[in-house]
Amino acid sequence: MSPAPWSWFPDWWLPNFQTLLSQTVDPVLLARYALQAILTTLPIVLADYLFGLAILRLLKLNLAKGLKHASALALGTGAAALGLFLFGSFGRLTFKGLLAFTILQAILGLALTWRELKLPRLRWAYLWAIPFTIVVVPDLMLPILEYDSTMYHMASARYYMEQQKFPYHEGIRFNAQPHMPVMLYMRQWWLTGDANIIKLVNLEYLTILLGLFAWMARRYRIPLGILAAASLVFGSPIFGYIARQEYADLALTARPSLPSALPGGSGAGASLAVLSIPS
Repeated sequence: MSPAPWSWFPDWWLPNFQTLLSQTVDPVLLARYALQAILTTLPIVLADYLFGLAILRLLKLNLAKGLKHASALALGTGAAALGLFLFGSFGRLTFKGLLAFTILQAILGLALTWRELKLPRLRWAYLWAIPFTIVVVPDLMLPILEYDSTMYHMASARYYMEQQKFPYHEGIRFNAQPHMPVMLYMRQWWLTGDANIIKLVNLEYLTILLGLFAWMARRYRIPLGILAAASLVFGSPIFGYIARQEYADLALTARPSLPSALPGGSGAGASLAVLSIPS
């Protein structure tokens, strides 16, 4: 199969939006489905975030806000993937096991960090999240049709779910070992029970990049830094095009970008840099 032709964000979004507004789609049902997808995804994201905050607390790292949020998500998803890998390695990969592990992540994270948790201050700059949600979330909920995902990413995830472990399958490409993004997509698929919304995991990777760039914008005193960070993240081809075709690329962009901004060399900073790198 030849590579997909280059397409900029408005080129692919407009046809998708027109499809969503066609007579075959009920806008009320679509809105309910999107809300359901977000509400079922948020507990998973919160579990990762809280557990990551707990790791930061144990490492005694005091990071700036944007960098702290990005690091918490990176560490939380890394811990989740490690747990999935252990479950699969011992042939105990089940829905109940994944659900219990995710709940345990949230409980442990909340127990260690509840005194530090604060509601974010509402700012006018955050209004960009409204059009972002309207544009991006429905696109992430479209059926899984990309070549890479149908040939091996999601094929691997489904095979792992059926076998309840991580066996090798000679008919699936790049299947010698489970990829970290595939394990997280598998978790989303299993816990939500819906294969169409597994790409909402990308919201965690986007948040990591957004937090990192927001911290950089604030450090260099860029006016309206959160908007500049959002423009940089969502205007990049890695989000507008590549991430829609190749599942692993967004994870490979988000996770190695974070250690480059963290204190390294020795002590907790070096430990965090190692833990943040994708497995």
